[in-house]
Amino acid sequence: MNNKDSKNNKKNSNKSNNKKSKSKETDEIEIDNNLSDDSIDFEMIDVNEDDEKEELFNLKVNSLESSDHMNLDIDESEDDSDIGSNDEYVVLEDNMGSGYEKLNEELSNDEDEDEDEDNDCENDYENDDEKEERQTKRQKTQELDYNVIKLAFQRKPTVTNKLDRAYHLGLKELWNQVRIRNISKEKRNTYLIKLFELMNGKIPEILFKNDTSRIIQTVLKYGTKEQHKIIVDELEGKWLEASKNTHAKFVICKVLMYCPEHRNKIISEFKGNISRLIQHTEARGVILEAYELLNAKQRSALIQEFYGKEFSLFKETQGLSIEELIKENPSNKDRLLENLSREIEAIMKKPGLIGYIIPHRIMLDYFNYADENKIREKVALIGDHVPEFLHTREGSRVAMMCFSYGTVKDRKTMLKAMKDHIEKICIEEYGHLVLLRAFDVVDDTVAVSKYIIEQMTKSNKLEHIIQNKWGHRVILYLLAHRTKLYFSNDTLRLLAQGDEIRTKTSKKDPAVRANELRKAISPALIEYAQKNTSTMFLFTYSTQVLCEILLHADGTLDQKKPILENIAKLANKNPNNKEEKDDDNIMLSYINRTLKVLVHGRHWKQPKSPKNQVKSDDVSPKTNETSQVDEYEKVELHFAPVLFNSIKEYILFYACHPSASFVILALLENKETNKDVKEELLKGLEQVQSAADKDEKSGANLILKELEKENIKLELNENNKSKKVIGKSKGTIGNISSFGNIKKEIKKEKGINNGNKNNNKGTKRKR
Repeated sequence: MNNKDSKNNKKNSNKSNNKKSKSKETDEIEIDNNLSDDSIDFEMIDVNEDDEKEELFNLKVNSLESSDHMNLDIDESEDDSDIGSNDEYVVLEDNMGSGYEKLNEELSNDEDEDEDEDNDCENDYENDDEKEERQTKRQKTQELDYNVIKLAFQRKPTVTNKLDRAYHLGLKELWNQVRIRNISKEKRNTYLIKLFELMNGKIPEILFKNDTSRIIQTVLKYGTKEQHKIIVDELEGKWLEASKNTHAKFVICKVLMYCPEHRNKIISEFKGNISRLIQHTEARGVILEAYELLNAKQRSALIQEFYGKEFSLFKETQGLSIEELIKENPSNKDRLLENLSREIEAIMKKPGLIGYIIPHRIMLDYFNYADENKIREKVALIGDHVPEFLHTREGSRVAMMCFSYGTVKDRKTMLKAMKDHIEKICIEEYGHLVLLRAFDVVDDTVAVSKYIIEQMTKSNKLEHIIQNKWGHRVILYLLAHRTKLYFSNDTLRLLAQGDEIRTKTSKKDPAVRANELRKAISPALIEYAQKNTSTMFLFTYSTQVLCEILLHADGTLDQKKPILENIAKLANKNPNNKEEKDDDNIMLSYINRTLKVLVHGRHWKQPKSPKNQVKSDDVSPKTNETSQVDEYEKVELHFAPVLFNSIKEYILFYACHPSASFVILALLENKETNKDVKEELLKGLEQVQSAADKDEKSGANLILKELEKENIKLELNENNKSKKVIGKSKGTIGNISSFGNIKKEIKKEKGINNGNKNNNKGTKRKR
């Protein structure tokens, strides 16, 4: 009887369980049916959509792990008939209910088996492990119900119906007319008005689609301020969601670009989410674009969230920089540095974030106010990642401080990391400054030569570096070090900031270090200049490098002589040849300045007057303790005779030229060519005089003054019809016919320029 009763109880329990499962199934169906557009108030739901894909994946895993025998199908395919191509959504199949039914049946079967086992056993008790297993199954079922409902609520706001085909085609036809480049302004405005009439009121619907989001961008580009305002008002409250969308994020970037008056409204919606958005793949571009377009105060407000919530929430501290926050309350410094340190450590764990300007700004703020020990801790973290800091202003400052504060091991690690990117670093506006700091502080010049100089001097890289605006400065720094001829005061001041730190972290004498690096790069530069002299004169930057190679490169005169001979050959051209352009003749181009420097063997130094004193904030090479090269020290190149022999036939022509005359002046001042140049000038001194009369600033005037020092001067007779040159040459050289049938003679005269006033009277022009 007991067995029969137990079987009847089993049947009754099965029936009751089946009824429960059926009722539960109907409840689930009712829940799914009740999830309609009208029944759900999505505005009342605070949904965080940052990690929708991750939640979707977790839902799949939970549903599959809920039972080994449960079948739950999730279809991720897109239904083009209901949803746009850019929408993300999940379709739950109808067999969800069957999954619940199977799970419930399994639970009921487990209960039946438990009852049979209880009847067979003498002691009526249940195993604790089996109880826990049944409870966990029930909990998973309840969690699955909750996840299904939650997913439906979360995904619904991003689901948009497909646009009407005719409406869609109408938008695109007008858009194609508006974006034509060579269309007249009147026609574009006509099409733009029609296009905006179609868009007005439906902008949120077309925001998230591929082609229609580009239509909004075009309207923002060519539209009026009134149209911009309507677009911004319609999208109010959707900026955060749009920033995470593949297509809508570009609309935000265009609003930030073309609508500066609405930037604060957009940034205010991002408030409290900046640190999360910067880690989002799509939203990151919006934040970086905003940072580039905002002013200094708006930038500070944007990144203030990284300083700590206590500084971004209160109005008194909103928009203040870290400098202003510390100045306002010095006790804030420790909290600020602690928060920044935590953010830096989190950023360094995500390599994808390291190369952007906002993380660089955060690290620079930390480095500017942290002590040496804390900075060294962060230098160890940066080490291998230093190449990713070199393309921004803030990042390059961080990298320079890393070289200044780093240990010997840290510096070598950074040099190794930069080895494969040397060419790119040299030609970057901010990256090349990091190399200059490395040249100043790294004692291991062998490592610098191996990882930097050897990579720079490779044949396929050296030419590109020499001809680049920033790259040629790296080479000039190795040759001439810190000089105002090539570096601005701001750059010299920035480099000088590391000198104080260097006394604590480096041991080698700066002069010794600079000489070792100059010797390391000189052979490759001299060899390159010998083979590519004419090519180097084609560019301004490489011309400067060639000049410094001849003046300061570590090499013998015999090694440099082939370069000087190549220059002289290039100068040996007929200036009267009209078929050739002036730029083809180095004597008539800007290169004549370099020729003048090479003739003198040094750069020209402007004499200082008492009125023009050096300012207190000026960084002059002589006052700078690290300037090991004096650019005004004369170097004996013996270039003057080589150049004179090349241009001897055209001395008079060049003496009358506005710029080439300064080269002739340099040859006249040089002891090796003074006599020969003077003889050539005396053959046509009146031509020089006429050129000087036409242009008072030309070198011809200075040539005449230099000849006056030699007691040679051109004198006019009373009738102003004849001229004669008087000087201290012995005897009369003879009458020399000149242009315009004017004759001159050279005769002896004593007492000129010797302090005798009576004799000096004869040298003045008579009226």
